[in-house]
Amino acid sequence: MVSFDQLRKAKPELFSETAKSWSHCAAKLDDEAGHLTSQVFRPMQRPDVWAGPAAQAAAKHCGNVEQATTDAVDEMRQVAGVLRTLSEEITSAQRELHSALDAARRSNVTVSSDGSKVTAPEIPVPAGQSDLAAQRQKEMQGVVDNIAKLIKDAVDRATKADQAAAQQLRKWGVAMPDADTQAANDAKLGAQAKRAAELAKKAPILSKAELKELDDLLKQNSGNPLFATAFLNDLGPQGALRFGGVLSTMDPYGGDKQRTALLGDLQRQMGTALAAGTDPANHQHVPDAWVKQLEAAGKQKMDIGLRDYQPYGYQILGNLMRSGHYSTSFLKDVGGDLYGFEKSHPGIWQQNSPTGLNGHLHLNISDGNGAGNDPMYGLMRAMADNPEASRQFFSDHGKIDYFLTQRRWPLDFSEPAMPKNYQPPAMGMFGGALESATANAATDPASAEIARHTIETIGKPIDSGGLDGHIPDGLRGHIGNVVANDIKDVHDEFVGGNLDGNTNNYRRVLTDLAKDPNDYAAVYTAEQLHAHTTMHGPKTPFNLDATARVLGTLDYGREEALTEAGGKVDDQYNKSLERYHKVTNLVVGNVAGRIPVPGVGELLSGGIDSAFKSAHHNSAEAMSAQAAISSGKSDDYIRFLAGEAARNGYGSLDQLNSDAQLQISQARDAARDAEIKSPNQ
Repeated sequence: MVSFDQLRKAKPELFSETAKSWSHCAAKLDDEAGHLTSQVFRPMQRPDVWAGPAAQAAAKHCGNVEQATTDAVDEMRQVAGVLRTLSEEITSAQRELHSALDAARRSNVTVSSDGSKVTAPEIPVPAGQSDLAAQRQKEMQGVVDNIAKLIKDAVDRATKADQAAAQQLRKWGVAMPDADTQAANDAKLGAQAKRAAELAKKAPILSKAELKELDDLLKQNSGNPLFATAFLNDLGPQGALRFGGVLSTMDPYGGDKQRTALLGDLQRQMGTALAAGTDPANHQHVPDAWVKQLEAAGKQKMDIGLRDYQPYGYQILGNLMRSGHYSTSFLKDVGGDLYGFEKSHPGIWQQNSPTGLNGHLHLNISDGNGAGNDPMYGLMRAMADNPEASRQFFSDHGKIDYFLTQRRWPLDFSEPAMPKNYQPPAMGMFGGALESATANAATDPASAEIARHTIETIGKPIDSGGLDGHIPDGLRGHIGNVVANDIKDVHDEFVGGNLDGNTNNYRRVLTDLAKDPNDYAAVYTAEQLHAHTTMHGPKTPFNLDATARVLGTLDYGREEALTEAGGKVDDQYNKSLERYHKVTNLVVGNVAGRIPVPGVGELLSGGIDSAFKSAHHNSAEAMSAQAAISSGKSDDYIRFLAGEAARNGYGSLDQLNSDAQLQISQARDAARDAEIKSPNQ
């Protein structure tokens, strides 16, 4: 039952906001399901793409997935409708209650704190006029009774709406506690947040029991927006950063493994709380002013109890951001401010690293990836986890240029001596953020532009602001995926008879990434799928020569790697190709990977190679086609693809194959001519 006080303090707009979130999720799922159906399920059901018992079984499974997704979308929209109705009803009931209370004030009528008693005021009457007094008291009692009825009706209306909504939501497994339970839960969370802040403020002077209590409180509640908001508001931005930094000083030598693990977990939970409490999409979150104060604190040195070392607030924040899912607005504002501060203070993190007696200190105690002096690790990790934020961030292409060609990456290693082949961990996270930003390159122009700018910047000569086509070792494994994400544009760069000078930038990047077996396999396989789908697709024209040029360029890079290694890595290339032919996400890109439906990935990955050999009608031909596809020998694959193209009306087999084989040979030569050798080659 909804109480008088609960209705008076209710915030019905929260139900409306939640309804919008459910509607947004339903629309997103519906949109993704539509892409999955149109780009995967329907093409796979065409007899010229895939036929036979396996295709029939897959079609049935696809139909089940489609129906399950449709049902889920419908239920999500119904939940949104129930919440909208509840918001409207609570709004109306609250308006009626406020009208009754306004009437009570105007009439000097007293309403008890729980709304159960409505009392008339004393009415003065002249002596000897008892009849007038009785009349006035009767009139006032009518006012009192009317106000009491209005209050009861308002509370009853809210209770009825609350119960109806709860009953409907239970059908879909959506639990909505009654108002009394919710109020009790909120009060409990508030008390726990207050206790957690008290303990955090005491650090580092915490007993073993207090440290365990604080860890338990954060483990249970750090992702809860109400708890996180109250906790962060109590600590304040500087207090939150101070606590995050002090944690790294509480077991500086790591001698107590249990304590070290506990402190690391606390740092992770702090990151989770920071993410939850700063997300404006949550009903409870810190005010904008809190985030602005956090930015100001980030640019200041923080006292964490050490005599000769004070980290910048942003250095501490970078380690907190190693955990938690941060909102787009937070990453845009705080990430942009951190980026601007670093650019205006070159080398600031290297210059402010622990030395001397504090040289053993690691600000990062949560994951073992670096000492934690470079805050860009945490920012890039959070960007990698949020494609929209990374897309917005890197849509300013100057940021790509800065991180690729201008930034001096702090080594930030935590071992006593630099390990062999060590790469700055933050650089790898930058690569992950680029992957995230380009994840939708197949359908989103801004993401595709980020991919193109990245490829072209790496591919340009150094004297033109590029990297001579040499991918930094710390970005290997990431740039290959960026190229695979944008394979359509990469393919299109090789279309036409007169390729412009910009194509050399692509040649250099493809050549260099092909020297790594995994990068080679990712892009090679993506181009194979692109060629096959465009051949059968209704929108994009098929171009066998462009595919031959892309694969020929990749072949040149692979041949260079085999020559340099004396053939020792040939087996690695074959294994990488085999693996990538079985991995859905890097092959079909943005279609299946974003829909968390069990079985879809396995279904598609099992059908990829079958799709390539769909035009063959006997097992011998199918085995030959499969060998051509999986061998990594572009001559064989192009011959197979030419046969597919001939069967689909693109010309004669001999002419198609002859022209494409020539393009492979010329592409290898063009890649050799475009390559800019590094000084140590």
